[in-house]
Amino acid sequence: MFTDTIGNVVYTDPHLFYQSFGYLTHPFTKQKVEHLAPYQYESWRDIIDYKYNIFIKSNKIGLSTLALMALFQNCMLKDGAGNEKLVIAQTSKMAKEHLYTLRQLILSSETFKNTMIMRPGRYLLRDEATKVTELFIHNPYRPEKPTRVIALGASAASSVSWKNVDFILVSDITKANIDYTEVIDGAFTRLAMTRGKFVIETIPRGPRGKVYSLWQDCLAGKNDFKPHKYPVEMAIQAGLISQEFIDEEKRRLGPYFNEYYGAEFISVGGNVFSEQQIADALEAASVLNQKPLNQSAIWSFPKSMGIDPAFGSDSMFAIVVTQMRNGIIEVIYAEEFTGMDHEKMCNLCINIMHRYNITKCYVDMQMQSVSDKLKLMQNDSTDEKNTKNVPFDQLRLSEYKINPISFGKYGMQMIQHAQRIFSEKYIAIDENRFANLVAQLKTATLVNPSGERPELDKDTYGTMDLFDAFRLSLVNYGFKAVEES
Repeated sequence: MFTDTIGNVVYTDPHLFYQSFGYLTHPFTKQKVEHLAPYQYESWRDIIDYKYNIFIKSNKIGLSTLALMALFQNCMLKDGAGNEKLVIAQTSKMAKEHLYTLRQLILSSETFKNTMIMRPGRYLLRDEATKVTELFIHNPYRPEKPTRVIALGASAASSVSWKNVDFILVSDITKANIDYTEVIDGAFTRLAMTRGKFVIETIPRGPRGKVYSLWQDCLAGKNDFKPHKYPVEMAIQAGLISQEFIDEEKRRLGPYFNEYYGAEFISVGGNVFSEQQIADALEAASVLNQKPLNQSAIWSFPKSMGIDPAFGSDSMFAIVVTQMRNGIIEVIYAEEFTGMDHEKMCNLCINIMHRYNITKCYVDMQMQSVSDKLKLMQNDSTDEKNTKNVPFDQLRLSEYKINPISFGKYGMQMIQHAQRIFSEKYIAIDENRFANLVAQLKTATLVNPSGERPELDKDTYGTMDLFDAFRLSLVNYGFKAVEES
């Protein structure tokens, strides 16, 4: 070991430190890994340069091991030696496994194997020795004050029990079977005195929970985390994982594949819409916006209005209007309202119908008083005998302008219909104008997606009223039948 200009006895550069530490062994080929993958060096460098890092990753890309090595490097730096480091995992057992991995890495290093304190020595207390839940690392700057690495499970109480923490590594916390919000919030408080580092590296799981919230805020520039996204394709390109193995995993895991390898916040079986599908819809809107229309042309396009009525409850009254323009379904209005009585709600609906020259209107049947009132105001028939037990793809052919729709009967068919529209790139949504709708489309997920009765998850993100009005509006658009030859 050497001393640099700052007084460190180890290299700060990841490339040099890795060479001095000793090469890892590839678990499959059993060959020494002389050079880490570019994304591994990038993540290591950012752990050094930035206080807060969040890594949304695939499994089996070597990031957990790398993060442990970066943590050990921090133990040997002048600013990090002598402090406490927390390794937090989804369970205490997995946290112990991470410490076991780190212990084996250190003991396998010819350069650093003697830095592990296996038994108390001079200047040390009797219990300052490595054990299953704690590693004690020699402090080359102050031998009487060793560095301690502590393994913790996802327990809020355990994460706030330490006083001199300057490095926190949270690994795969999204696998915890409890709400881990207090675990992360509590761990953050440990850095108050040291202003230390916080590293989260985890598979994404579904679009919910504290990690998802931190990730979204990070992308929006609302917190100080530096974002990193590492899907399995990066490991394939670097030669860490074979394409054949990943193809096997796709067949084995089916809808669960993206949860473990995709580095995307997709629920089991997938979000209602993928990130790419939503991106395509936003791009389609930007293309349409380059072709402005005069008012007479806008008036002539067929339009559909979805109404999700609500009053006297926590739900929002929502309206979405779409139109068919040049073969693309374009969102032209999307709004939520609160505190509106029955009369005002119906008057607003009629005003919007007249303003946009609505062709068809689809209303949540649960609020039948609203659909009945609208029918009366539009002189539309209230006789629904011809609309009962109608196949979903025939609903748009109704002779009525105001059409009550049962979510209990057609709810999932509306979602499947919307999924097809997105997958075939028939939809355009301007995110600048309809940010709230886009947000709900991004977070829309299904409960029990592979079961007999899948349904929209409204417990996590609330009632999703704009989404409901949106899928109602899409009932008006069908697909041409393809005749088999």
